[in-house]
Amino acid sequence: MVEDLRDFEISKERRIHSPAISFKEHVKYLRNISLVYVNIPFCKSKCHFCCFSMPFGSDLLLIKKLKNSYIKALKKELAIKSLYFTTKHTVALKAINFGGGTPTLLTVEELHEILSLILKFFNQKIGKIKDISIEATPDSLSPAKLKGLMSIGFNRISIGAQTFNQQILARLNRRHSVKQFYTSYDWIRSAGFKNVNIDLLYGIPFQSFIDFKKDLETAVSLNPEHISPSPLLPPKRFLFSIERENMEKNIERNIRWARFSHKFIEENGYNNYFHKYFSKKGKESVTELIYFFNIPYIGVGAGAASWVGVNPSNIKSYIADSYSDTLFDKDTFDNPLIGIRRLILFPEGICIPYFNKRYNCNIEKLLKTPRLALDFCKNLEGIRKKEQVKETEEQNIKILEEWKKKGIIEKRANYIRIAPKKRFSKEAWELYTYSI
Repeated sequence: MVEDLRDFEISKERRIHSPAISFKEHVKYLRNISLVYVNIPFCKSKCHFCCFSMPFGSDLLLIKKLKNSYIKALKKELAIKSLYFTTKHTVALKAINFGGGTPTLLTVEELHEILSLILKFFNQKIGKIKDISIEATPDSLSPAKLKGLMSIGFNRISIGAQTFNQQILARLNRRHSVKQFYTSYDWIRSAGFKNVNIDLLYGIPFQSFIDFKKDLETAVSLNPEHISPSPLLPPKRFLFSIERENMEKNIERNIRWARFSHKFIEENGYNNYFHKYFSKKGKESVTELIYFFNIPYIGVGAGAASWVGVNPSNIKSYIADSYSDTLFDKDTFDNPLIGIRRLILFPEGICIPYFNKRYNCNIEKLLKTPRLALDFCKNLEGIRKKEQVKETEEQNIKILEEWKKKGIIEKRANYIRIAPKKRFSKEAWELYTYSI
């Protein structure tokens, strides 16, 4: 796939790399493997809203037992994947992202060892990588750890506040307090981090609109470079039973709150550059841009996805076999249906000439007859079973047909986009929550 894109838009190369072009546009035209994502699936406790598979416990005994084996499996996977991908493709990393879980539960020395291996195995220089990012919880940080993270090369941190209401935090089973968040945020700034993201949740059981508005006001007052407010998608747990019983009512509420959050955050100096993400100029999440433009990327760790497949999510299964031969059968074919579902989440929509060149098809014809896209999906069986591919594509086709019927999609100049009046409509809500 990467080879096929090497001459893509080559005549625009000079313009693409011009200082005047936005970083988002620069990422859009990347062709090489540009991201390594490392999943560290350990937590001190399990939040009530979490749907991920990970070991947890207040005494950390289970984590301690698994950690060394897990890091050893990570090293093995990095060695194998780096050998494979550097042989077949060009690697020019723009981002390295440690997520989870809580990657800051690892020591600075352990994180440094993993980061150093990525640079070594993929033959990358740290100074050329724009974002080296790590996710953190407030209770996993200290001044010494943050200074250590800066010293080994991390330059972006994403901290999970979720809410600034102590009672609501407790209901979510978050271990940190609001006071701990403020303290850790001061430590982050004192350590020298100049690129900070704050994660927020809304639509939490018993959360009022006033609570959410105060959360937004607090977040923007801290002046982070990036803010990510997400609607809560409740898992099947007792705490959320009332939410599931009132799902229809909650959807309408979340749509209103989403509309308000977009307006409020933008009025406070942030750009809604994509989906639920808001940033100061030049501080977009490189990881998210690479993922949603479907630029080639590599994921390592339990449950981590790459553009060629997904690792087993069960941690013990991953440790037993950290990679699968099926991942290397063939590259995932660029699926135009998935491209539409991702790219249309940009506020400006999908650039028609870009899409047609990238996916070698006509998006306007595709939207008129979505079933034509099935012809583009025949090479996916090396990654997933044919039945699963067919089921997924049938779902995507149904969604596109619904969008078309209800006037959710419109053409404006060289773009196909969600009609502004429909952006926060009930019909488009499934689209808005997609990928969260």
